[in-house]
Amino acid sequence: MYQRGNRWWFACHVNRKLYRRPGGSTMHEAAKAMEAFKAKGKNRRDPLAAERISFEDLAEDFVKKYLVPMKSASYARTAKGLLLNHLVPYFGDYRIGEIGQASLYDYLAGRLQENVINRTRTVSESTLNRETALLRHILSMAVKWDYLDVNPLLRVEMFHEDPRRRVLPLPLLREMIDRCYTPGKFGEATMRLKHVLVVALNTGMRKEEILGLTWDRVNFDTRFITLVITKGKKPREVWMNDALLDLMQRLHGQGEQQIVGPVFPNPKTGKPQKDIKQAWSGLLKRIGIEDFRFHDLRRCWSTYTKGDLALRQQGMGHRSIMTTAGYTVPLEEEMKKMYDSFQVWETEDKVIEFPVKNVL
Repeated sequence: MYQRGNRWWFACHVNRKLYRRPGGSTMHEAAKAMEAFKAKGKNRRDPLAAERISFEDLAEDFVKKYLVPMKSASYARTAKGLLLNHLVPYFGDYRIGEIGQASLYDYLAGRLQENVINRTRTVSESTLNRETALLRHILSMAVKWDYLDVNPLLRVEMFHEDPRRRVLPLPLLREMIDRCYTPGKFGEATMRLKHVLVVALNTGMRKEEILGLTWDRVNFDTRFITLVITKGKKPREVWMNDALLDLMQRLHGQGEQQIVGPVFPNPKTGKPQKDIKQAWSGLLKRIGIEDFRFHDLRRCWSTYTKGDLALRQQGMGHRSIMTTAGYTVPLEEEMKKMYDSFQVWETEDKVIEFPVKNVL
């Protein structure tokens, strides 16, 4: 320890590397600071990582080392968008040791005043929860990589979210199928969307699972579709009912020729179709449906299909049965039947006569 002007400094070796740091205004404070620095850095590859590494650099490592190789393509695409458009522009110049709950709440307060891109409404609380969860996840990886001692956002309070319960009535789902195809310039795209909708409503598969489906995963003998690339990283099998089997046989050529490659190819590249946003938004405008997402078709399937909750969990590929329960919306008629199934009358003969008051 040594003194320079009015401040005391310390010099120590951590992992065979010399570090010089300011310790305080007294020698005693410098001694305590040195012991704390040595204790903090003895298990780290870089004791000064929290002060040296910016959030932008950490986010870049997170994408390269973890997000792309370890997570699904859909999650990676969403996370990259949140990082590029929101988190990195705000926290990019922060040292990772400077990010805490105070800076997070300042960020959330500003985001609550912003409008969604190309929309008139403000940012929803569920979106802010996704951004908070991603930021917390990145800092947790920094702890695993020995850049931080603890994650300061582990116990951060999240916004309350009402569960999404958007389910269309069966006649409207039928109308979506019937009015999906439009001849002309967009005929091929709308017909492809129609086929995708039929698959979604008969299986409850995710959009990425449908668009990424290849013919080698469709077994017409066993009538099972084998999904390998899934959000949960676990393969699962989906049964083809009569309606789906009829569609897949027509798309395949009814067995007259062996077709390899994607079930829904892009006509220009021959590779799997990336997305169906334009055709989907056009369909919703034609029918006049608002606030309905393609992912809500999974809620429709889980709500209308018959079967045990555990079976629906396996069919949808959920890790938790509670998630599947959240995708099942109670129908009004089913609720009526439930309440009518158990009735307790005031009198045994069920007839109650009330005296008529004379109002004259």
